[in-house]
Amino acid sequence: SRQAGRGVQVSAASRVTNMFMYDTLISQQSKSSYFKEESTMLGDIESFFYEGDDSGFTSDFDRYLQALENLRVSPYNQTNKNILAELGNTLVLDLQTIYTNLEDKQQSLKKTAYENVEAINGFLYDIGEVNQQMGQSTEVSNDLLDRRDYLESKLAEYIDIEVDRSNDYQLKIGGQVAVRNNTNI
Repeated sequence: SRQAGRGVQVSAASRVTNMFMYDTLISQQSKSSYFKEESTMLGDIESFFYEGDDSGFTSDFDRYLQALENLRVSPYNQTNKNILAELGNTLVLDLQTIYTNLEDKQQSLKKTAYENVEAINGFLYDIGEVNQQMGQSTEVSNDLLDRRDYLESKLAEYIDIEVDRSNDYQLKIGGQVAVRNNTNI
């Protein structure tokens, strides 16, 4: 005489995404990654110029200028000449060390750039593959849309991207089309 519930039946799942918010998120993610990388790079370069109260390039340069002034006041004093020569050598060594550190950092950045290009190309290829799967389907699955969103998000961590979904899908890098529909350009 008691009737129990008949259960729940799901007929479909729909995807609700605010594309304006998503595009803004991607843009801000790109900016955040850019500033994080810039901050790290500048921090590394700043460490090459380590400046303490009594050490570092600025202190050595100040001592050199003072020795130069002392020599100007007493041009025939051999001690002043020796001190100036010694401080000149110290400045040269400081500059050589800074230059070597900058060269090493430049090589490290080049290596990272090459690695990033490989990662970027991988993401672009994967986005093209997802778009190709979406083009072959009569109804686009939420999983494919989520996968493409994820790949765009990861790509935005490396480089500033612009996505146009108005008519045909286009992903641009630096104003140039990198992916159109399912074709990597």
